[in-house]
This record gives sequence, structure tokens and C-alpha cells, in this order.
Amino acid sequence: MKINVIVLSLLAALATGATDTTSFILPVNDTFFIGGEDVAFSGHIHLATRVVNTAIPTDPCTPVDPCRLNALMNLQRVSGLGLSTGRTYHVVGTARVETDTAVPAAFSIEGVGQIPPHPARLGAPPNLVRAVVSLSINAVGQVSVIDAHVEENVT
Repeated sequence: MKINVIVLSLLAALATGATDTTSFILPVNDTFFIGGEDVAFSGHIHLATRVVNTAIPTDPCTPVDPCRLNALMNLQRVSGLGLSTGRTYHVVGTARVETDTAVPAAFSIEGVGQIPPHPARLGAPPNLVRAVVSLSINAVGQVSVIDAHVEENVT
């Protein structure tokens, strides 16, 4: 519940002076090998975005204007179930992106989530999971999501 309050406060801050502010709750349903077994992950990625004309912040973005994308991605209740052990894996993580671009444009936002070690393995490093959201920004600065998923973090 505490995370929701923080996210809502951040969304209110992002909305100030925004040309286009959006909030997406994106489902996660992915299975991959981690921690010595296949794990089925589910939950949500919350993505809050703001696109603003950097030349005239009160004007909408157009293809000739420089625009700025601000994005915040949070993993919400993302957990996995070990298919051979039945062990539960909880994932926590957030990512923030700010970049200037011309519109239309396409982006991928990546963040690394951590799975704290099982209590029996205290002191072991956490397993890492990558969260990826692919999105596009149209010619007037509106954001749409193309894909969202979690995957094994390959370093």
C-alpha cells in the first residue's frame, strides 16, 4: 500500500505542466530458468510517462519540436512460482528514464529487479530479473505500449 501512495504522489507531480501524461498497468506472465529451476512469473509493471515539448512546455509536441520523455517503471506484486520446487520468488525493482527525442519515436525501457535470496541461503547474492517495456510516441506526444515482460537478466 505504501508503494501505491508513493506512485500516486509521483503521478501528480509528473502531471504538472505535462503535455501528455499516461499511466499503464501492464500484466506480466513469463516463465524462464532462474535459481536452478523454471519459474513462472506473474504480476504487473506500472509505467507512468510524461511527454513534454521542451521548447514551449505548454504546447503539444509536434514532429518539428524537441520533446522530453520522462518515464517511471515499477514492478508491482511480481512473483514467481518454482515449477519443480514450488518455491515462491518475489521480485522488487524500479527504473526511471528521462530522454530528449523528436516525435514520432520508439523506446525500450529496461530495469533490473532483484529476487532476494531464500532465507536458507542468506548471504548469497540476489538473482536478477530484467523488466522490459517497449513503447512508442506518436507525432503529438501520445504514448502507447507495444510490449511488456520480465526475462532472465543476462550479464
